Amino acid sequence: MPHAISVRATEEPRYVIQRAKHESSCFLVGDDYLVYLDCLKEGAGRSRCAIHAYALMPDAVHLLASPESEDGLAMMMRCVGGHYIEYAKYIHQRNDPVWGKWSISGLNGGARDLLTCYRRIELQPVTAGLAASAGEYPWSSYRWHADGSEDPVVRDHRAYLKLGANDAERRAAYRASFCEPSERLSGNRHVTVPQRNLPSDFPIGVFAGAKA
Repeated sequence: MPHAISVRATEEPRYVIQRAKHESSCFLVGDDYLVYLDCLKEGAGRSRCAIHAYALMPDAVHLLASPESEDGLAMMMRCVGGHYIEYAKYIHQRNDPVWGKWSISGLNGGARDLLTCYRRIELQPVTAGLAASAGEYPWSSYRWHADGSEDPVVRDHRAYLKLGANDAERRAAYRASFCEPSERLSGNRHVTVPQRNLPSDFPIGVFAGAKA
C-alpha cells in the first residue's frame, strides 16, 4: 500500500526518492525501466506535476517534480506506484511489495539550488558506481538536458531555461556545470544496467492507462 504524502506548497519543486522494499530491485530488465517511465509520464500528466529531472536506479527512483496543486504529488506517486506494481505482478509474478519508504525534500534556495538538485539526481548512477559519467547512464534525464536526446517525461523548470538563449547554449552550459571525478565511483560496478535501446513505444497501455 502506498505511503501517505503531504505536500502543501504548490508549484514548488520537490526532491522525491521512492525506494524499493527491503533494498531489493524494483527494476529487473530493460522493459521495466521503460514501463516505469511511461507510468511516470501518465501519472504526471493526470496529476498536473512537472518532472524536471529523474534517475531510475535498480533499487530506487529519484525525481525532481513541481505539483500544480496541493495533492498533485501524492496523486502522481499513487498512480505511478500502483500501475507499476500491476505490471510487475503481471509480467514478473511479483507478489512481494515493490516499494518501500518514500521521502520528499523541499528546496530552500533559488535557481542555483534547483540546478544543483538536477545534477545531484543525474549523478546518482555515478555515485553508485553504475556508470563512469552521467552521460553513460541510459535511465536518467541527463541526456535530454546535456545533449537534447528525446525525453517525453521532462518539463524543464525556468531555472534550466535561463541557462542560455537557445537549446544549444543551455545544453552547453549544463554540460559545463558537471564535474565527475573518478572518486565518485563506488564498488558496485558489478551491477548490470540494461541499455536504453528498446522500442520507445513499448505497449503498456493496459498498465499506465488503468484506472487510478
